[in-house]
Amino acid sequence: MQKSKIAIYGGTFDPVHLGHVLPVSSIAELFNFDKVIYVPSYHTPHKENQTITEPFHRIEMLKIALGDFQNFEISSFEIEQGRVVYSYETVDYFYNLYNCDLYFIVGFDSYLKFHTWKYYSSILEKCKIIVLKRGLVKTNQNLNNSDFIFVESEIINISSTEIRKKIKDNFKKIDYIDQKVLQYIKLKGLYL
Repeated sequence: MQKSKIAIYGGTFDPVHLGHVLPVSSIAELFNFDKVIYVPSYHTPHKENQTITEPFHRIEMLKIALGDFQNFEISSFEIEQGRVVYSYETVDYFYNLYNCDLYFIVGFDSYLKFHTWKYYSSILEKCKIIVLKRGLVKTNQNLNNSDFIFVESEIINISSTEIRKKIKDNFKKIDYIDQKVLQYIKLKGLYL
């Protein structure tokens, strides 16, 4: 019997925007994943000094943004730990939970820093890493690049930081965010 193919995709998603959704949905189709699991972080190691919106709101926004996508799920694994959770711990959790072919989706910036991640070789042993990229890119000389699957992807040129700034600026024109997510943000008074 063939193992199922599951991808995990982590981040703060504060707020979730189309750059978090559209490239991943293309990847899911390309690789024919049985399931894609979004894993919002409680806090991330590289953003420890940054204030992050309460997990409840970030999960609710993810539910809204992913509502139309079959086989997309949200896991509160990292949030439930109540601390910074390293990627190797998340990979271990899903590796032990499912008997599957596990994939981990990262952006190109994360790939360039991947060799600095805690126990990164443990991650490489347990799953395949898919790197979202656009155009010709330099490779990370600190890694064996055959361990990575580089996928050409439409990169949505927006960040959660930019969206938060536009919301603070009285909802100045905001593109690349699901309008239902934006309505939720307004309703709950987030990022003001």
